[in-house]
Amino acid sequence: MRKRPVAPATDHLREAPQLPLVTALLFGCGGIALGTNVVLPVDGTNPPEVLATLAVLAFACAGYALVRGPRFTRAEATVLLVPLMTTVTVLTVTTDLMVAALGNGLVLPVLGAYTVWFVPGRLPRTIHLVGVATWFVAIVLRGEGLAGLAVTVLLESLVAVEVLRRLRRRLEALSVTDALTGALNLRGVRDEAQRLLRRAGRYGKPLAVVVVDLDDLRQINNTYGHAAGDVLLESVCDHWRGHLRGNDVLGRTGGDEFVMLLPDTDETHAEARMAELHATSPAGWSWGVASAQPGDDFAKVLELADERMYTRKARHHREAAARGDQEPGR
Repeated sequence: MRKRPVAPATDHLREAPQLPLVTALLFGCGGIALGTNVVLPVDGTNPPEVLATLAVLAFACAGYALVRGPRFTRAEATVLLVPLMTTVTVLTVTTDLMVAALGNGLVLPVLGAYTVWFVPGRLPRTIHLVGVATWFVAIVLRGEGLAGLAVTVLLESLVAVEVLRRLRRRLEALSVTDALTGALNLRGVRDEAQRLLRRAGRYGKPLAVVVVDLDDLRQINNTYGHAAGDVLLESVCDHWRGHLRGNDVLGRTGGDEFVMLLPDTDETHAEARMAELHATSPAGWSWGVASAQPGDDFAKVLELADERMYTRKARHHREAAARGDQEPGR
């Protein structure tokens, strides 16, 4: 039996080293900016003791993120966003300088980019938008003719957030998608499997895991070229999609290997559905079905389905050899 490739266990931690470093950089730069205003004071700005206190707090947050390192979580970063956004508004309200009040808002697009890219989620984005709105209201209430410039900063912040949010979503989709067939890749299958296992646990519903291996793809590639093999892969996937339900999951985990996740489906019904798909398929393939229960290790369930698929495939080869066929039938 071929060994199925396994995605690195650290896939979900891929961003972990970046988050504490960028968070430390963000707060560290804020501390430097505040400290500079203490060392080089300007008349009309916030009191030096206030700026110094905020600088110390900023450096403390930067140090905290660095000390936590890979253990620093998005939840912690979200908590730190609250005092950060509050500080921008407080400094805007308390300063006597019009330029300083407006300048405080220049950090908002940067904070928006940080929030969307490194701390994605509805709550962090809401914290940022509330902070932007609060700063904007504070500027307008000053009544110093800054509303026009404040609108510019406001729009820049909103555009930065929206553009990066869409870019991140696009990159995330690409990172879990097989480029040729449009099916999920192994990483995407694993993510969806965990989600569906949690769902199965909540509602007490079965989850069928199906491993599929196409027949003769290597022979087609060797005889007619990889372009013909690609056409075969695409046609089979299109056929499957035309018969799978909206909540079913299709993934490509190898050159000719696929996985289907069928929610609310036990092994008996999964076998019946596969037989129906196989009967009308544009190419031959073998399959194996295993049932996943809440709390199961998905890798072990996948391995069991894999073993059953190879058992079926071996039986097909024996039957084809007994009939004297040169190639195994479907």
